[in-house]
Parts: sequence; structure tokens; C-alpha cells
Amino acid sequence: MSKVLPIWMMSLDDVSRIVPLEMNAFDYVIIDEASQCNFAYAFPAMYRAEHTIFFGDTLQMRDDNIMFKSNDQLNAIAKKHKIPDVYQIKAEEDTVKSVMDIANLNGFKTTTLKYHYRSPKELIGFSNEAYYEPIGRKLEAVNDNIVPYKDTGRVLLNHLVTPNDNEEIGSRTNFAEIQNSTVGRRNKNRPNFERQVYSHIDLL
Repeated sequence: MSKVLPIWMMSLDDVSRIVPLEMNAFDYVIIDEASQCNFAYAFPAMYRAEHTIFFGDTLQMRDDNIMFKSNDQLNAIAKKHKIPDVYQIKAEEDTVKSVMDIANLNGFKTTTLKYHYRSPKELIGFSNEAYYEPIGRKLEAVNDNIVPYKDTGRVLLNHLVTPNDNEEIGSRTNFAEIQNSTVGRRNKNRPNFERQVYSHIDLL
């Protein structure tokens, strides 16, 4: 199968559904967002490959979904389905560990990627100061396709907006912020593109 299509890209659910359960059918399995995936969810894909590579961030906020239930929830599920203790996978702390956590705890060889492409430096700067710099993992923002806003030299501006309760139509609206938004982003590869795209971030 791997000789016909040497590279397969799919979700972990599709791996179990489509790929035959054959040990070492592939040379490598690469699991992206590994910090968001627990061992039980990733193991079927890992079983099908001789080597496993994890991509992820152990400092990333964990997705609150079924893959990371608390021990209390896992105990309830095990009791309902009469699963013996020997077959249960539970963490010593309050959440199930991700495969990235397990790899770190077991001394897997790691490489830290230092360049950050997703967010402007003003935004990733908060995470750098609060989380990455204290452990020697400062990220360098690389956003070559974003032009700074006007003459500020920044791609992200901070501004405080006081909502006007008389203008709002519900608890999930904020017209004052929309009317006063001054954050603009434009792509330098399209210098003649006159229409600017405005974006805002709510810090609650």
C-alpha cells in the first residue's frame, strides 16, 4: 500500500478507519499538534509505522475535549463498561498526558523550532515573556508578508475601548469596539490593494 502512495495525510480517526492494522506498514508517522493528542488516540497510528515524529508545543493551551478527560471521568467510564484497572490509562495529575508529554518524560530526542510565523511580534511577545523566555525558549516572530500599520512600525496596536451599554443589543456584542477599531493589516505582496482588513482581539 505504501508503495502505491508513499505519503498519506489524514486524521488519526481516518488512520484507524482506512489503513489496515499492519505493524510497521510505513517507515514514519508524523503526528502534528501532538500536545493536543493523548496516547490512546495516537497509538493506532504509531503501531502502523516503524518510527514516530511528534510536532507540538507542550506549553500550548490544551483543547478541552474528549481526548483529555479527567481521572474522575475516566473512572466513571471504566465503571460503566466494567474495564479492569490493568487496562486503564490514567494520569497521576488531573488530566491525561499528551503523547508529547509522554515523549518528553521518556527522554525522546527533541529539537526546538525558534521561529514563529503565525502571530505578529506584539502578540507572541506576551507568550514569550510569560512562558517561553523563562525556560530559555524565546520565539522569534517572522511575518515578512505583513506591512506595519501606517508610521507606527507595528502590526498590532493596543487600545482600550469602553462599551456603551445603551448601544449594545445583547451581552455578546460590542459595537463600541468595532467603531473604534484602528488595527489594520495589509499584505506587501499586494501594495495596490486599497481595502484594508481590520481585526481585533478581545482580552477578557
